Amino acid sequence: MKIILRKESKLLGINRYFTGKQCKHGHLSERYVSDGHCIECEVSDRVKEYRKEYRKTEEGKKVKQKSNLKYPNAIKSRAYYSRHKRTVVIMDNCEQCKSDHVVEAHHHDYNLPLDVTYLCKPCHEDWHIHNTPLNRETGIFTK
Repeated sequence: MKIILRKESKLLGINRYFTGKQCKHGHLSERYVSDGHCIECEVSDRVKEYRKEYRKTEEGKKVKQKSNLKYPNAIKSRAYYSRHKRTVVIMDNCEQCKSDHVVEAHHHDYNLPLDVTYLCKPCHEDWHIHNTPLNRETGIFTK
């Protein structure tokens, strides 16, 4: 992995940087520009446990319910995709900006759960700000 300093990442508009040094928990991983936290620490068991507890709170339930109302077939589409992802070619780079940061699977049409575009998180968020997935309400999973 290429070493890039936090200042350089900020100037380039990248949300991660890599120092080549271990974090205080021993991870050799990229760090977030916003707070300097190690990415592996963020997804560690502590964070997963915190998120699990948050989802049990009233506020966490409201956030999840709002997302489920906005995209009722998204959860089923993600589950279907995860069960069949061996049949899909998984990309390492964002198909839009070609960055090699964490790439997410994106569905343009929930009726076609294996028809996936791979986008980095900023491009994925940008797509959802400016577009609406097809068949959001009447997808393949509704009867």
